[in-house]
Amino acid sequence: MFLLSACTSPSDEIPLQIVNVSVTPEPVVGRIVTLEVQIMSTEDEADVIFMVNTLEKEGMEIHLVSGESEWTGPLMSNQPKIFQVSMCVSQEGSWPIEISAASRLSEGKNKYLAFETIHIESTLNSGRLIRSWEYTFSQEEATRRPTPEATAP
Repeated sequence: MFLLSACTSPSDEIPLQIVNVSVTPEPVVGRIVTLEVQIMSTEDEADVIFMVNTLEKEGMEIHLVSGESEWTGPLMSNQPKIFQVSMCVSQEGSWPIEISAASRLSEGKNKYLAFETIHIESTLNSGRLIRSWEYTFSQEEATRRPTPEATAP
């Protein structure tokens, strides 16, 4: 007997998706950069809430400079919606950013949820965006990084 099966990816099952995330220019420490996030749904969604959380209130070193970190509105099927925020990394390191999009039912419950934690890795000379599925952490590598020195105001 021969059995053949196929797997479907989660993106094939959930209509609401975070389609693309990018940052320009290279996010080096102290430079203002633009984070762009594109979401899309294969279905019409009457009530969608989109959020970008730099976790600044939790002590992370990415600061929102301009742009809206939250949006609410309708999303038409197969029509991408693009969001942009300006931000600045103030200290070397790998800093998480939470991105979410949720379509809501009339009772205030989520119908679909798209969520991703990206990381901005930044030094004084270079920087890059790391999507969630590409992110790895090495304790050994982290201990080799120089300890940042505090500067007097």
